[in-house]
Amino acid sequence: MQSKLSDFYVFTKDDVENFARLYFDRRIKQDRLHPILNEVAVRFNELPKERKEEFKKLLQSYVRLYAFLSQVIPFTDAGLEKLYAFGRMLLRKLPITKDRLPTEIMEQVDMDSFRVQLISDKGIKVDEGVRELKPITDLGTKQYLNGEQEVLSKIIQDINDRFGTDFNESDRVIAQQLQIRIESDPSLATSAKINSKNKLKLTFEHLFNDKLQEIIDEHFDFYKKVNDNQAIKEALVAKMFEAIYEKLAQI
Repeated sequence: MQSKLSDFYVFTKDDVENFARLYFDRRIKQDRLHPILNEVAVRFNELPKERKEEFKKLLQSYVRLYAFLSQVIPFTDAGLEKLYAFGRMLLRKLPITKDRLPTEIMEQVDMDSFRVQLISDKGIKVDEGVRELKPITDLGTKQYLNGEQEVLSKIIQDINDRFGTDFNESDRVIAQQLQIRIESDPSLATSAKINSKNKLKLTFEHLFNDKLQEIIDEHFDFYKKVNDNQAIKEALVAKMFEAIYEKLAQI
């Protein structure tokens, strides 16, 4: 798969090496990675449509396969790890193509036949007085238990006390969102059923990194606080994993 990806000539070996040199250097800011990825994305856009789809599907398959195999196989090829890190972030740069409906379906839709029609016009009676507004718990929403909030608050406080950091209430909310994203990923529950705790933690670490990357644009400050200090990141991963593992063990 590594060889087939190279045959597209979208990226070079130097692109991957230059990216990896910056990516694995904790002293380097993440924004220095974007020029490398942007240049590769330009080459990708120059491909014919069919080749774009082939390349993107192959890169997605490589990233998923490497993430899975690396949990059970001790790789010694640094080039595969570098390409994994490079490919995972490059996929975020590649444009999403939305397929149009087939022409024969579009022709069957007669937009002239649609109209807006008032079905009814009724008043809504509201009782006077003060009432308690209860939170919505149905229709796909989920209440986050106070106990879990307290666990995350304690995790944040422990990290602040240990490392002298300034994680605040907003950071706790972001960490809560991050934890929900990880818990909602089906691969975690699947791994929990078939793997030991140590192997499950490997799955968790991969998910943590993936979900942390996903929030980089909307929560960049939180991302930098966590990602720029390996010791802080490892502590947060360890504590959050233990909290989630306790929940999975009860299922």
